[in-house]
Amino acid sequence: MEKLESSLPSSIVIGPFFVCVGAVRQSLIRKRKSLANALLENLALMLRKQIDSASEKCNIISRALQEKPNSIEELNEKREWMKQIPEQLKSYTEDLAKILLDLEVLEEFYYSFSNEDVNRKWNAIWWPQRIMYQMEMVTIQHEEDEKCFHEIQLADRNKFEEQLDSLKVFPVFL
Repeated sequence: MEKLESSLPSSIVIGPFFVCVGAVRQSLIRKRKSLANALLENLALMLRKQIDSASEKCNIISRALQEKPNSIEELNEKREWMKQIPEQLKSYTEDLAKILLDLEVLEEFYYSFSNEDVNRKWNAIWWPQRIMYQMEMVTIQHEEDEKCFHEIQLADRNKFEEQLDSLKVFPVFL
């Protein structure tokens, strides 16, 4: 802005005329400032949407991790799906690094972030650690669920064998 202020004079002498251009100068300076602020606001809005989108992807993963499997088959499917999560988090971290670089550009222009924007940023940074911790807890829960499913399977097998035995005995009485 200083360069613009120093390059535009407040008055111009054109032949015998003395033209005051101070108002035009101030108007141009205000327009340039408002344009710069609008660009910063637009960049901030774009980055806000990108952070929200990235965080929503992690939120979806987190919610899927919280779902309890209802059978051993679902448990195995979930384990296979969980093997893909580190690669997804790596991609998320790469995308987040690009967003954080753009946020640094805003910081260089002394852009004033709202508390909500700051919270979004730190939540986005925290998501990978939260999901990794959640994966550890889910893995422990899966071991317990597998034992429970195994016990259910044994009980079902015993019940089925008892029914088979009763069916074997039934034809003898006919």
